Amino acid sequence: MLFPTIIVQTALVYNEAFILVEINSIGLQVSDIIHNDFAYENLIKIETKGKQGQQQSPGFKKKIAFGLKTSKQTKMIGCTNLKTLIESDKLLVTDEQTITELITFSADKQSFKAEEGNNDDLVMTLVHFGWLTGQRYFKENIQNDIRQTLQKEILDVMDRDIVPFGIIDNGIDNLDEKDAAGDLWLEDRRNRYPFDDLNWSNKL
Repeated sequence: MLFPTIIVQTALVYNEAFILVEINSIGLQVSDIIHNDFAYENLIKIETKGKQGQQQSPGFKKKIAFGLKTSKQTKMIGCTNLKTLIESDKLLVTDEQTITELITFSADKQSFKAEEGNNDDLVMTLVHFGWLTGQRYFKENIQNDIRQTLQKEILDVMDRDIVPFGIIDNGIDNLDEKDAAGDLWLEDRRNRYPFDDLNWSNKL
């Protein structure tokens, strides 16, 4: 009952930050209070598009939810994106408790969860954020496509690392030519390389 108040107060401190609520259980009640009682505008809305699954919505449609219902699909996408963001230094995690949870957050069959005896509440907020970064509407809002940015950076690194292939002249290229009649003309290599003392010979 009090949690929505804390969430909204915190969001206001951070310049009316966007709020994404997980609505699998009591989160549905939390999002309803934030939307109806507080009329908070920056509550992220989600719509379900059949096989395409859940997607962020601008909120101008009838069938929308005021939060994300976590599923295997959203969790897998979120974990994959989160891994990429952290490994590419696009998301810097400095909170000690979150880092501790990340250490014990591991794969479990086709999903990810905290190892036995540990929690993953803080990590799951990052997983939800990872899912959100892949949404088209999110990219339009922040005017930045993280995937394209990463791709450009990787290509730039590859361009810098690849040494351009130069021209190699080992001095022993075949200088012999055939004329129109098919006769082979041999050039004395000593004329071409007057400073060589390698005793060039045209003998086979």
